[in-house]
Amino acid sequence: MASWYDGSSVLLTGASAGIGRELTKKLIRTHGCTVLGVGRSEEKLSGLKTELGPDGGRFSYRAGDVSDRAFWKTLAAETASGGFDLLFSCAGVMPPVLPFETLCADMEKNVFPVLDTDFRSELFAAESFLPVLERSPRAGFIQISSAVTCAPLPGMSMYAAAKAASRQFTEALGQELKGRVYVLCVCPGFARTSLFRGMPAACFSPLVRATCMPAGRMAEKILRAVSPRRRLVFPGADGRFMRLTYNLFGTRALDFFGWVLRISGIQLFAGVFPHDNKKEK
Repeated sequence: MASWYDGSSVLLTGASAGIGRELTKKLIRTHGCTVLGVGRSEEKLSGLKTELGPDGGRFSYRAGDVSDRAFWKTLAAETASGGFDLLFSCAGVMPPVLPFETLCADMEKNVFPVLDTDFRSELFAAESFLPVLERSPRAGFIQISSAVTCAPLPGMSMYAAAKAASRQFTEALGQELKGRVYVLCVCPGFARTSLFRGMPAACFSPLVRATCMPAGRMAEKILRAVSPRRRLVFPGADGRFMRLTYNLFGTRALDFFGWVLRISGIQLFAGVFPHDNKKEK
């Protein structure tokens, strides 16, 4: 089925892996878009171009640090002669799932990169490219936040804080740009991406993997939300459950989630409850 954004020129961050990579492939192969992908790894971006095969001609890339404001200024200058219809902001990182006090032991490693990549990069992208988008009659700004903005889980304080800032910024921006730029905030549940890279393999038991939606399917759900121009979506059963439960029960829902994670013994959250010796079932 044809969509209003078919054939668009797209700028997409986080293109080298996860949801951003899958969105890139679907935008190009299914919707005939031209995509400029941004990511840290030139090797992965080059690999994506190769993977696209005959469609690779509609994909170009820039490797760089999206949390660096100077990078965005340079990219805007380099692409000034062209234009973009859509900006997908998909870049994201997450620290280990640990208590805040533990993360604070190394702020430079565990805290600042999360705030910079998951929130500040979005500000810099919007600052540099909203004027470009506004020149398009089908301008769109799509930001990937997280369902944890509704129900912040123990051990995810910094990730939840950065994504909450991102969500609030995006929703406010949608009101400011209403009638000029379509704005969508996506708050997905857990997906099978490299977001948890660096964590022990034991954390990803069958239970955890079953909860995480494949990145390709998550990308499909996001694009389905773009077609009818929805403004806030929670793809994934876990994301919708967290939103519904918090809306109904408020902070009691947080107590419930914390209790479930504590008694379940899921290894991903083992560092949050170090005094519990229960094993994951």
